[in-house]
Amino acid sequence: MATQLHIKPIVLETFRKAHPKPTSSARQLLEKYVSVLQDEISKAKQRKRTAFEVKAGLYHFNASRLTNEGGQFGKKGKRVHTWLGENGLDLIEFKTKANSFNKGLSVVKLTDLVFEFEFENEIAATEQELVNCITTTESSALKLAKSYEQQVQHMNEFEFETEFDVTPVNARSLQNYIDWLDAGVNLDMTDESRLRKLNQAQHIKTVSDYFDGKFVQRKIASEFGRTYYEGTSVQNIGKDTRRAMLGNCWEYDIHSSVVAWKMKFADEFLQSTGCTATVEQAFRTSIWYLTGKNELMQRIQEQTFLANSNVGLDLQPKLIKRAMTAICFGARKEQGGWRLKTGEWFTPALASIIKNKNERKRFADCVYVREFVQEQNSLDTYLKDQIEAIRPTLLENKLLHTHGRANKAKVVAWLYQKSETQTMAHVYEYLGNKGIEVIAKVHDAFFIKRKLSSEVRQELEIEIETLTGMSYFRFGETKIEQWNAALTREEHERVQAHKRFMANELELMRAKQKNAVCI
Repeated sequence: MATQLHIKPIVLETFRKAHPKPTSSARQLLEKYVSVLQDEISKAKQRKRTAFEVKAGLYHFNASRLTNEGGQFGKKGKRVHTWLGENGLDLIEFKTKANSFNKGLSVVKLTDLVFEFEFENEIAATEQELVNCITTTESSALKLAKSYEQQVQHMNEFEFETEFDVTPVNARSLQNYIDWLDAGVNLDMTDESRLRKLNQAQHIKTVSDYFDGKFVQRKIASEFGRTYYEGTSVQNIGKDTRRAMLGNCWEYDIHSSVVAWKMKFADEFLQSTGCTATVEQAFRTSIWYLTGKNELMQRIQEQTFLANSNVGLDLQPKLIKRAMTAICFGARKEQGGWRLKTGEWFTPALASIIKNKNERKRFADCVYVREFVQEQNSLDTYLKDQIEAIRPTLLENKLLHTHGRANKAKVVAWLYQKSETQTMAHVYEYLGNKGIEVIAKVHDAFFIKRKLSSEVRQELEIEIETLTGMSYFRFGETKIEQWNAALTREEHERVQAHKRFMANELELMRAKQKNAVCI
């Protein structure tokens, strides 16, 4: 998942005072600087890091790029990186500066002026590092909870709801999940995945315990329209961790939301081209995707994977689903990867999903995939052309650029996410009027404690379809069950004994280190 950074408004506000003209230049310069920082963070995440470095937020990267490529302003060419440091607005904190022994890479940490969101860490750890990592998670989570408590004390109800979201946590379900991960038995996952999930679950438990069973999350507004949360949140954890956190509830998500949204422009597109075909004729595969998705996916799967494929039968439909979703967001079906100027190998979304080049070629050559891509691409092009004609200044936004030009996929993503946010606002207003509490929000999905009646669900779908013009708008419905105890009493006691042993080992290690320093 791509790294995204959010900078606190005070940075731009202060920079504008120092560089007020032209009006937009301060924002553009800061965006350029942040884009370089974001790129280096993304590269740093591809390098191996210890469990401690991950939890401490430490990165190894080429910090000189911030100075050389982060922009400059004024007659004397003041560098943005230097100016930020001189004004106490550093976005990074140096732990170790680059030298000949560390391959020119500095060890840095993001300051409190920067938030990262919507990412997952891939890390490797020994069992001792696991103990260290969990200890760090608990202490950092407690520190975060206390800082939130200090901030909310001075807020009224409106200010709090503007700044934070609160999700109730099923404590017993979450603890059962933590015990299961901690035991490390009957797990169909790697050690890295177990560690990541355990860290996230411990974080949620610590914060929710501090706030009497409620997990408090600070909102971060994206310029694309979505609302994210600071740090670990209900949005960026896996389905199992979310299930453990929420317990028994119901999930409702917009069925094939991106395609359903694009299809509302299909008739406009046909009229603009003078095409006499009906929407059903011109977009038959996209409509099949919306109305008979399982059958379509099965057909594509059969043409992609042969009988002797190394990909298991249970994994094949998941890969096809992910590949089709990537195409919905603009992934190119024919690319397999290439080498960047830096010497690093870049793998695009589709090639990272279907890794075998022959299977990827069969996927790309499948008649249904070709038709789907052609239909979706025609709508993407139409939407970008409409923006060029109606709101050309939007295409000047650097966030929508790739290699200095407006990127069609980014423009469509921007339009979709803005629409998604508005649509979900209507959904939440409707549910609020019905007295239905939403316990968690994840972009185009929401979670509630009780199942919607068929009458309420149908009424909601009709209302949203009328408001948005999305004729294929439908909600998917999934029952979520709490995480029950997976260990016997004997297994649980054995796990607790092992944890006490590891804690003692940790204390002995700390004592040895302390004595060594004293000597």
